[in-house]
Amino acid sequence: MHKDCRLQQFPPHLDEIVEEDDLEDLELNNAAIADEEDEQSTVLTAQLIHDTGIVKSIRAWAIAEMAIKGVQITAATQKCIEGIIPKASQVSGLARQVHDSSSVLKPEFERLVMSMPDLNTDKTVLSHRVATRWNSEYGRLNDHITLCQPLEALTGQTKHKLSAYRLTEAQWSLSNKLRNLLKIFLATTLAFSRKETPLVHESVELLEEIIQSLRSVCNSVSIPKGKPISAIIRVAAHSGILVAEKYFKLFGECEVYAIAIVMSPEKKLQWFGSCGWSQEEITQVTECVLKHWSESYVHLPTATQASSAFVAPTPVNLVRFF
Repeated sequence: MHKDCRLQQFPPHLDEIVEEDDLEDLELNNAAIADEEDEQSTVLTAQLIHDTGIVKSIRAWAIAEMAIKGVQITAATQKCIEGIIPKASQVSGLARQVHDSSSVLKPEFERLVMSMPDLNTDKTVLSHRVATRWNSEYGRLNDHITLCQPLEALTGQTKHKLSAYRLTEAQWSLSNKLRNLLKIFLATTLAFSRKETPLVHESVELLEEIIQSLRSVCNSVSIPKGKPISAIIRVAAHSGILVAEKYFKLFGECEVYAIAIVMSPEKKLQWFGSCGWSQEEITQVTECVLKHWSESYVHLPTATQASSAFVAPTPVNLVRFF
């Protein structure tokens, strides 16, 4: 198990089906269903409720843990960010409104984009959120920031009645910071989306890189340029760590991950040490690999034994064939 994994401290209800307390969030999920057209046939309502409960539990746990470290966020800040990232947020809602209004809002938005050549982008359509693709959150937020001028112009027209989807100055500032945080997941998501899917030992390394990057944000008070990191961003990073470590729990449940890394020529046992694993944990990995070897391979004949047992076939007299 990962050296910083604290899943055993999670509330016992974290991995259980969410009950009545979270049914109220179903309305938020239903409001976002139209924004996820390609996943309606694969993601069940029950799964959406469950996922919402998991997110709420981990978020509350992250807020509590960071508060102990002196990193606290206000209710106003939470409300501010909730208008940016959830499925039923202002960002998601505006993208859906523009997409669904093919005869009015969509052409008007395209006209506004084309009238602003300084944007330096070919994008004229806002990306949609796809729950099965981690990078869709980044893409959606990146589009919103890149096209902020035409979006502000569109929502500023009273005839369209889109004022509810306008972001405040604080939300625009927070959006930029959040986009930088989401960029941590971008390369990994694209790697798993390629035709050449990463191998087992590569997937573990990618997950480890995500955790290390998130931990760097979580534990930093300021960015390299000296500007302070927002408390909400640090809490969000910690929340991401908890989710990533939740998946990393599988590492300890399936020995194939450890074996794949140890057998990888460019990694071997040194990889665990370079990632900060303790000597005790590395010893456990070693014992796991040796145990599997003893149970599955040690009884098989070696190359020398196989060679000595080899019986050469009787030579064929080719003369008789000609």
